[in-house]
Amino acid sequence: MGRAGRPLALVAAAAALVAGTAVVTERVTRPEPVPSADQTAALDPVTGDGAGEVLMATHDGTVTMTIETHDLPRAASGQFYYAWLLDPTTNKMLPLGQVGPSGMASFQVPVSLLDRYAAVDVSLEDDDGDPGHSVTSVLRGSYQGEPAQAAAAPR
Repeated sequence: MGRAGRPLALVAAAAALVAGTAVVTERVTRPEPVPSADQTAALDPVTGDGAGEVLMATHDGTVTMTIETHDLPRAASGQFYYAWLLDPTTNKMLPLGQVGPSGMASFQVPVSLLDRYAAVDVSLEDDDGDPGHSVTSVLRGSYQGEPAQAAAAPR
């Protein structure tokens, strides 16, 4: 290829790279579909405003727990919302993970854990390196572990 053809070939290669990147980016950023829920639980405010819902779908011994919150105040700089499984009788908590700025989060939870806990708690946490639950629960809702257990393990 002569010198005159090189710039044209470079432009064509760059255009193909940009087009390919756009297709890959679209596939990566497209949200995963939420499985249809076997059960749901309302998240009611503990302190302040806000509400939400927990959607649970059971598949192969695992529950996809999707938390959707709305009307929570925006977390201040250095703070974030975090989801927990809660046993209200003992106040024992198991961390699930961070709830994103969109107010949504999904977690894979083994069905066996649902019988050990009976509620979901969303807290406002400080980014201070302390992995424990803060004193600020903002949303909480009870769920029944038994229907998910029954759906996962035929009798």
